[in-house]
Amino acid sequence: AKQAMFPQECQGGGGDVDDSLGYDFEYMDRGGELSPYGPMRCLIEVKACSMTGPAGDHMEFFMSANEMEVCRQHHMEFTQSKGAPSRSGGSRSLYLMMFVRDVMRHPQIAGMLFDPGAYIEKGQLRLTPQNYKVVWDGSSNITN
Repeated sequence: AKQAMFPQECQGGGGDVDDSLGYDFEYMDRGGELSPYGPMRCLIEVKACSMTGPAGDHMEFFMSANEMEVCRQHHMEFTQSKGAPSRSGGSRSLYLMMFVRDVMRHPQIAGMLFDPGAYIEKGQLRLTPQNYKVVWDGSSNITN
C-alpha cells in the first residue's frame, strides 16, 4: 500500500518498503515507556483514520488481510508468552496500532491500540469485509 501511495519515497536510497511484514516499523522499547507491559519490541502499524459520531469517538480504518493475520499471530504469541521471552530467545513482541487523524490538513495522533488482536478476539472491534479480489482464469466465456 505504501508503495502505491508514495512511489517516490519507496524507490532506492534506503526507501524500500516491505508491506509483507504486516506492520510499518519496529521500536525496541527498552525502558517500557511506550508499552504498558514493560520493556519489549513494539511492532507498530500506523493507520490514517476518520473520526465520526456525535462526540467524534467513532473511528474507522482499513486493514489488509496480511496486517490482520500478523495482528492475530502476534496476539496468540503475546498471550501464550505471559511475560516470558519469546521462544526464539529474543524479546517479547507487542503489535500495536497508532491512529493518525486529519492526515491531509493537520495530522494528530488520535490514539493507540495495544494488542488489537485481543479486541478482535473479544468482539470489541467490528470487522467488515470491504473488497474482494476477483480473478478470471479465461476458461469460460464472458458474454453480454
